[in-house]
Amino acid sequence: MHPRENGTMVGTSRQERPGAVLLFSLAAILAMRCGTTGPEAASVLSVPPSDRMLTISNVSASPIRRGGATINWTTSPGGNSQVEYGTTTSYGSMSTLDPRLVTSDAQSLRGLNASNTYHYPMHSEDANGNNATSGDNSFATFSAGAMAAGSPCWPFLI
Repeated sequence: MHPRENGTMVGTSRQERPGAVLLFSLAAILAMRCGTTGPEAASVLSVPPSDRMLTISNVSASPIRRGGATINWTTSPGGNSQVEYGTTTSYGSMSTLDPRLVTSDAQSLRGLNASNTYHYPMHSEDANGNNATSGDNSFATFSAGAMAAGSPCWPFLI
């Protein structure tokens, strides 16, 4: 944060809390009106980082199909969502980023090969710019002839 020549204060933070922008603006106006422009203004105008850590929990994969799976998880506080996945812990593929800041999410992975084990972590970023990545998880896709428990079975009509 530094004063500009025209007297306006400039500062950015990826760790602002909701409402901190308004507080920052009011503090900047007061500092300019009172003639505070040096290091004193920076201490008055600093925005403390969010004290809430972003966490990912309740991770699961279901239903697992021959060509895909749905990955479910929760974040606290809410964050955007993306799944990294592949047949090794090097992963290699990423789902599309869901930019919504939600506390519960699910993403479908499609085009998976049958009879493979897939590894996946989830990635999320909250409104404060805090990032979280879950640990490695895995699931196995069914073989070409197998059906998941509870899958509907439609008889052939002759």
